[in-house]
Parts: sequence; C-alpha cells; structure tokens
Amino acid sequence: MTRLTAPFHDGAAITSPGIGDVKWGVMTPPLHMNSDRQRTDADLTSEAVRVLRLHDEIPEQVQVAIDNGQAILTGTVEWYLQRQRAEDVMQHVCGVCGVVNHIAVAPHLPPPAEDVNGTEVDG
Repeated sequence: MTRLTAPFHDGAAITSPGIGDVKWGVMTPPLHMNSDRQRTDADLTSEAVRVLRLHDEIPEQVQVAIDNGQAILTGTVEWYLQRQRAEDVMQHVCGVCGVVNHIAVAPHLPPPAEDVNGTEVDG
C-alpha cells in the first residue's frame, strides 16, 4: 500500500482515502492572517495604491484609502467597467477585509453637433 501525504503549513499532514491503494492529502492555507502579522492601514494603503496603478484601465483619478482594513474607493471614471474593475482589484489585496465603492461614473460625451450656421443639430 502506498501513502502520499501533503504537509500543512505547520508541519502536520493528513491522509484521505483515494483510488485503489493510493491515499492522498491536500490542505489549503487559511485565508486570514495571524493577528500578530496583520498589516497596518498605512501598509495596506501603499499596497492598494501600487496595485491600482498596475492596471492601466483604472484611471489615476481613482483614489483608495484604508480604514480598519476596509478599502474605500473614490474618484470618477468614464465607464462602469472601470469602476467595477477597481473594486475587483481591491478585493484581492491581501489584508483588505472589505471594499466600499464610491467611484462615480461620468461618461465623456462629445459636444453636440452643429450645422454650418453654428446652431445645434438634434442627433
């Protein structure tokens, strides 16, 4: 009989029944950080700004502040997709426990068309 094990992050291992005579074990690390390793709001803010700037589709007008681990997004974008992308990016910053999205969407509209006489034309 063959036994395969996967070590935990603390050195322990588990086994579970597999197919035939093979046993295997898998454990994913916890998603939360230990209380002695929690990041400060200032550290999280620096990381959040850095991550936002990695995404060219998110304009620089988007700002982030961290309050007790909660990311607060502000600013204005042209497209809803940009607003949603900024929120999605923040949800993946390690240590951020929530996202509040106050980003406004203000589409850039072209100026109204004018005819040759300079009067506005209905589109």
